[in-house]
Amino acid sequence: MPKSRGRKKPKTPQLPKMLRDALVEQRAAFRAKFGRDPGPNDPLLFDPDKDKPTPIGEARLDTPPKC
Repeated sequence: MPKSRGRKKPKTPQLPKMLRDALVEQRAAFRAKFGRDPGPNDPLLFDPDKDKPTPIGEARLDTPPKC
């Protein structure tokens, strides 16, 4: 009887390094602000001025960061 050939797992696409780095920074900023890792329903881009994870508005995206 021939050996069964297992199905190969599809390759996960790799993100460009710049995007990976940006996502790592966002996760670290979320953790620093809210004291926990982001959950599945938390926004990727959050408003740092809010006390709860809130999606950042378009107007805020156009504003340069405060230094």
